[in-house]
Amino acid sequence: MKKIFLFIISLLMVISGCAINNPDINYYEEPEEGETELLSFEEAVSLSNAVFYGKIEKIIVKEEHFEFETSVTEVLGGNVFEKKVFVFPSEEDALKYKEGKEYLFVTKKNDYVMYDYDRYMISGNIFIFPEENIFTQYGEEIVLENGEDIIEYITENSKEIPVAEEKVYSSNFEETAKESYHIGIVKISKLYVESTNHNGNVYVCKVKKLFTENELNKDKDGTIMLVLLKGSVEIGKEYLIGFDPASEFSIIYTQTTLESIFEPTEENIDLIKKYI
Repeated sequence: MKKIFLFIISLLMVISGCAINNPDINYYEEPEEGETELLSFEEAVSLSNAVFYGKIEKIIVKEEHFEFETSVTEVLGGNVFEKKVFVFPSEEDALKYKEGKEYLFVTKKNDYVMYDYDRYMISGNIFIFPEENIFTQYGEEIVLENGEDIIEYITENSKEIPVAEEKVYSSNFEETAKESYHIGIVKISKLYVESTNHNGNVYVCKVKKLFTENELNKDKDGTIMLVLLKGSVEIGKEYLIGFDPASEFSIIYTQTTLESIFEPTEENIDLIKKYI
């Protein structure tokens, strides 16, 4: 099942007593004291899944965050298939970066389906500028206990990051069937939240029929919250949808892929069921 939330950009909000993966929240908001613990350098490196050298081509300033349009110059580890990516720094470090300069990025890749492009979130506020020999985390110089070279440490540990092969499917039906935790007939009851910074809206929905065997978490009234691409559904209509839970016990779900919403015709149902 494709993961639909990764690292700090996939934050949770409470709706009907359950958590929702809601990227509308300002992910730079300071947590309450004692709410989170800062990652050590070693932990941040181990949790990363995309490590690469990249040259910042353009710094994009948005209302709630910075983005770096970055040309990838060398991949040390992980799933970095693109030649150009978008890196998201911490608020604290954003102004340290300069256009035209090359950095070593230790990141967590977020491929949430509602985004226009994958987001590479810098892991644990690690800032590495090899040209000027700057190595910091949370604004403090990084010093390894055994005196090991920092770039060598990152390079060696990056080799352990598994690289997933890009999957190829014969149709959208096969991809939806193979990637979805749930597949079913879903009625769109009403719009609950309209997103302001990505391509999905949250709808209150009723699952009329499931074709998969995984247990479905529901609210007390039998409904679920479903994040769907804007313009893909109409209130009151039923659709054949492949969708995934935001977490194990959540009633919040997201459509699995960009093309996992279908008309609930017998033909479409038969086409998708043959891959389940």
